[in-house]
Amino acid sequence: FLFMVAPSRHRDLAVHQHGEEPVAELGEVLIFFGVVGNFIERRFNHFGKFFDDLAFWNRKIVQCHDSIKETIAKATVGHPAITSEKGCASCHSPHASDNPKLLVKQEKETCLACHATIITAAMTVLHGPIKDGSCTVCHEPHGSQHPNLLAGKFPADEYAAYSDTEYELCFSCHNRDLVKYPDTSFATGFRDGERNLHYLHVNKQKGRSCKLCHEIHGGTQARLVADSVAFGTWKLPLKFVKTETGGGCSPGCHKMSSYDRQTPGKKPDPSPPSSKGN
Repeated sequence: FLFMVAPSRHRDLAVHQHGEEPVAELGEVLIFFGVVGNFIERRFNHFGKFFDDLAFWNRKIVQCHDSIKETIAKATVGHPAITSEKGCASCHSPHASDNPKLLVKQEKETCLACHATIITAAMTVLHGPIKDGSCTVCHEPHGSQHPNLLAGKFPADEYAAYSDTEYELCFSCHNRDLVKYPDTSFATGFRDGERNLHYLHVNKQKGRSCKLCHEIHGGTQARLVADSVAFGTWKLPLKFVKTETGGGCSPGCHKMSSYDRQTPGKKPDPSPPSSKGN
């Protein structure tokens, strides 16, 4: 079904073009697809079969994208979008786009089109990368060797033995110093005087994982402190209270444990906490 139309430029319709080469005249593009369509009809007997042979065409696509091909080949966890009916076109426009990397929408919106429940309207505090519109700081979109397509090592459980290679994902952005020193005056704001409470919680054989006390994608409290903490099958309210110089929490029915950077052991003021600081 070769067809022709009067040439009409469409290079101005998109900011980003595949390979960053000038986009052809629309007439030339349609002629090309007419020729390709004729080939596909002969190759597969009917045009619909083209979409059934997804693996074949995805292999053709990665022939030009060596790093992505290598990522997919090494991945033990795959992105279902790649093996879906639309394949690469689930996230990318094949010819031109107004977005970087030929994404069909801005990065965060592209991801949330499928992962709609990750961010909710109740989340008033977002994780930094998400606030900046990026999911790929923490996730590999094409394939990974870690669960949940994570870009680095992160404990699967709420408790993990600490090592210098643990929490690789988190410390690709955050400074590992905050869990290295039992006493510090600078590495973390989570300290009672100079007693490092991040070290106390994390740096031991049964260390607490970040996700035990912090929300990952977004939450309602400063520093993404969680509303509740897991204890077996229970969810204990954390009841975190924040002050200008410290804070405290009283999980479940436990008494308040407090910290203060200026006056160690000081109990939180009962007045409403500020939203600033650590």
